[in-house]
Amino acid sequence: MKLTVFYHKNDIDFLFQFSSVSEEYFIEYESYAIEPDWEPGTDNFFHDKVTEAENMLVVLSPQSLKGKWLPYIIGYAEGKKVNCHFYLAQDERPRWAESFNISQSINDLIEYYKYYNDKWLEKATVRIAKKTLIDQHRDITLTAFVEVVKEGDCMLAGIYLEAGYKASDRDRNGVPLICWAARNRKLPMIKLLMKAGADLNAVSDDRNGTALIDAVSEDDYECVVFLLQYGPDLEVESKNGQTAMTIASGHNNTEIVRVLFEAGADMNKKDKLGMTAITYAKLQGNQDILSLFESDEE
Repeated sequence: MKLTVFYHKNDIDFLFQFSSVSEEYFIEYESYAIEPDWEPGTDNFFHDKVTEAENMLVVLSPQSLKGKWLPYIIGYAEGKKVNCHFYLAQDERPRWAESFNISQSINDLIEYYKYYNDKWLEKATVRIAKKTLIDQHRDITLTAFVEVVKEGDCMLAGIYLEAGYKASDRDRNGVPLICWAARNRKLPMIKLLMKAGADLNAVSDDRNGTALIDAVSEDDYECVVFLLQYGPDLEVESKNGQTAMTIASGHNNTEIVRVLFEAGADMNKKDKLGMTAITYAKLQGNQDILSLFESDEE
């Protein structure tokens, strides 16, 4: 954040105070001291500083309140929508200043700029990320982000997240990004999205499934094991009424059935065909799965 401090030449003591604490909080600024006899049209350098300022801090004092330069700065900031903050080390505010942001102590001033600087950095990060995407000839759209998730490009996905997209976003069909990552067997992408705040139990609109169900449907053992570490809902039912356990048994995937069983998944829940994980195992003739289920009944 580029900050320009405007102050009456006789208010130099403020600058010493502000400088001593601004470095501690990484607040960068430049200052401009205004002469007591300033008159409009006599100081081109002042005009340049005002028009170049991205963020202004104006020190108000009995001297500066009488200065002709103060209305000039206020008018410019209001007209150009430049962020302008005031420091006034006295209790009584001028009536015209009631609608402006004013700090009345150094500590309040620092707190204001710490907050504002954080917000500015967030916006700067978004701007930089979007420029990076443009430079790489990438569309700045949710659809493009979804494709990156499907491809499993974690570095590029990280840039989309910095550009303001959310790990919890869904595509136009209501499919969460984390489900697309699971459907495409992109475990590193799942880890990235979860770290960025994706909901492990988000249910897709198309299949009514979670990332766990999608991973089981893809027979992705490594992904299933990873997801189970975070305590997902094991009993979500897809549009076919199938849970992760039912699907795993129907796929005859002994290893995934085993880890789901150990995590506490229900083997008796029926799908819309009236089938359970047990009946699917019998149909498949998978004695390993049946022995596992029988051990729970003993």
